[in-house]
Amino acid sequence: MCDYCGCHDSEPFAELAREHEVLENLGSELRTALGSGDERRARVLFERIVAVLGPHVRKEERGVLAQVIEEGGIFQRVTQKLIEEHHDLQHLIEHMDDVPADWAQEALHVLDALDAHIGNEEWDLFPAAVGLLSFEELEFMARIHAEEGSAIKPAR
Repeated sequence: MCDYCGCHDSEPFAELAREHEVLENLGSELRTALGSGDERRARVLFERIVAVLGPHVRKEERGVLAQVIEEGGIFQRVTQKLIEEHHDLQHLIEHMDDVPADWAQEALHVLDALDAHIGNEEWDLFPAAVGLLSFEELEFMARIHAEEGSAIKPAR
């Protein structure tokens, strides 16, 4: 995760970053399970990724991405690309079982796309958005996050 711009000091961004970390860790476990041939464990881990990804994507699209689009300017194109990546990921996930014999390969394809997407958000979107959004817009993001909830357990 990036930490050069201070965006993780703002709770809405910190929450999204924690979820990114959980998704990356689950992805790593999934790769290990696939590498050892444990498809049953791999499928459980994949379902966990999907469960975390659902509310996470909704928070991003209703919160930070919507706010950046509303601001307009040069970051609109980056934001639209990230939304397209969300749709591409959803499409890949929805069609995982179309070719059951290639499930493991498709799971790796989803993980690769997810890793690239997280990198784009952490290194492009978050640093730009933290400098662009006002305190009120960050509060709006926090309200969206509260409404959507999270599929990860809070840190204690």
